[in-house]
Amino acid sequence: MTQLHFFAQQSVELLIKGLLIKIGGSRPITHSTSELLQYLMKILGKEAPQEVTRCAELLEQHYVQARYPDARINDYRRWELRRPLGVWTWCGIMYSRWLEALNEITRQREVRFREVLDELCRKSLVVVLFGSRARGDNTPLSDWDLMVVIPTGDYRIEVRDIGQVVWLPLSRLNEVLESSMVILDAVTDGKVLCGDSRIFDDIRDRVRRYIEERGLVRTKSGWFPKGIVK
Repeated sequence: MTQLHFFAQQSVELLIKGLLIKIGGSRPITHSTSELLQYLMKILGKEAPQEVTRCAELLEQHYVQARYPDARINDYRRWELRRPLGVWTWCGIMYSRWLEALNEITRQREVRFREVLDELCRKSLVVVLFGSRARGDNTPLSDWDLMVVIPTGDYRIEVRDIGQVVWLPLSRLNEVLESSMVILDAVTDGKVLCGDSRIFDDIRDRVRRYIEERGLVRTKSGWFPKGIVK
């Protein structure tokens, strides 16, 4: 019966580690299902349902007792041997429902993103994706950061339900470069989603010259002159 305890916990542990590798490319070195769950939720920027957290804690207890029998003072009692069967069934259902809910949320957000993108493509010269989704270090629940290039108008940052939309008037690019590091990030990471890619190529060339002329380097805190960056 202790093998059942061990394999039940291992199933959940490997499931979460697999998700972490798929999302972030790595996973922490630990057997703690509760720690792995916390790490996963931190990456996703969400809180795990209380039932799922409780499952991780219960399975972790059974893993320790099955893997390290000396950790117990007394032998398993009969009712304790039967309990993990119910715990595993319950936890399996909770985890399945939770993953289904996350997948459904992801699908709904992707549909909404496509709707917004179609709208923006009709209004602009070119639409560019930047941020984590352009770099490839996003999670399934990451927002979409978009730069929308228009001929003229006001430079502004609009918060939408899918993420931020940066409106860049082409006629005011030089002016915007003097006041916005967001444009530097957007152009450096940018990938064209729709519109005339030649327009973005020209913007990228102008931004690169701006960065070189001012001797700027990118850091985690933003763009700064080389001379003040250690």
